[in-house]
Amino acid sequence: MNIELENNSAPSIEKFFKEREIESIVLDLDNTLFATDEYYVGVFTEMAMDMAEHLKSTKPSEIIVKEYIQNIHIAFIKNGSRPRLIEEQCIEGLDMYLGDRSEELKSEIMGNKLDDFYRTVPALYENSISTLRAICNTGVNMAFHSNAQWHWTERKVNRIGEGLRDLNPPLPFLATDITKEKDKESWLSAFSLVGGSTKHIVAGGDNVYFDLIPPLQVGCKYVVWLNRKNAPVPDILYEYKKKGKYIYMIKDIGDLRYISDNNLI
Repeated sequence: MNIELENNSAPSIEKFFKEREIESIVLDLDNTLFATDEYYVGVFTEMAMDMAEHLKSTKPSEIIVKEYIQNIHIAFIKNGSRPRLIEEQCIEGLDMYLGDRSEELKSEIMGNKLDDFYRTVPALYENSISTLRAICNTGVNMAFHSNAQWHWTERKVNRIGEGLRDLNPPLPFLATDITKEKDKESWLSAFSLVGGSTKHIVAGGDNVYFDLIPPLQVGCKYVVWLNRKNAPVPDILYEYKKKGKYIYMIKDIGDLRYISDNNLI
């Protein structure tokens, strides 16, 4: 083992939990543990490539793919950056690109590309399982909170279970329906899976407004922001920092294993 990691002064998630009297952690799934955006983009790319073939456009297919995905991103922002069903996003992207062209053409492009989308799950990030394993070894309770259909969330949690099969930890989860927001009430429901005071629960995820703010609003003292894209820290997090909240920022889920006050915003 690396000598530095054996040193008691070296940061570790076990030390982090112990020093702050943390009893539980509740984590988001999509784009926190699973590469969900990449999974969606793969389907969008296939859809756009097929559209380019149907249109027989002189425009390079790479440009059509880029424009199609940009349209979907614009629609995503207009809808408050909330998760949406893959079918809705693909159809909206086609509508924006094709305008009033025939529904038959849109149907041909859609084909059966989405039939298996929810039957499988996105890939786990490289360090997801090793990080969850480290959490399990600390002895704190662990649960998950997703903003997706229940059966798709269950499949993701089962995939996590496969990676932790030798430890066989309990893996409770809450799936907030995709038509609703992850708000204060839903996070309180997620926290009820682990019990205890919110002051002793860490919440973590990639979305500031759906994964961090609601937990802070209901009493969490510690939250972890997975800021993979190195986005600027929004002012609202500094406001919570002034109120005595602790907001930690990491770039990779694996960084959670060595979290310390060096990660504070």
